Amino acid sequence: ANKLTGYNAAIAEYQNGNLAAAKKSIEGDQSAKADYLRAVIAAKEGNVSAAKAALQSAVAKDASLAKKAAKDVNLAALR
Repeated sequence: ANKLTGYNAAIAEYQNGNLAAAKKSIEGDQSAKADYLRAVIAAKEGNVSAAKAALQSAVAKDASLAKKAAKDVNLAALR
């Protein structure tokens, strides 16, 4: 099997509950989807201010993510 890297590795780590490894996998990634994942991770960690900041950054890069966030159960703490 291929070793996952970057965003894909972060998703896998997140799904396995390894938030620290997920964050490390997207450290250098400044894409909207990486910012969105950072928001989800921060929300799961209970860091609402970091989650809001990451989500704002994601939406600034890709406005369509605002609609996704409004329905995302992982971001319920931000509503």
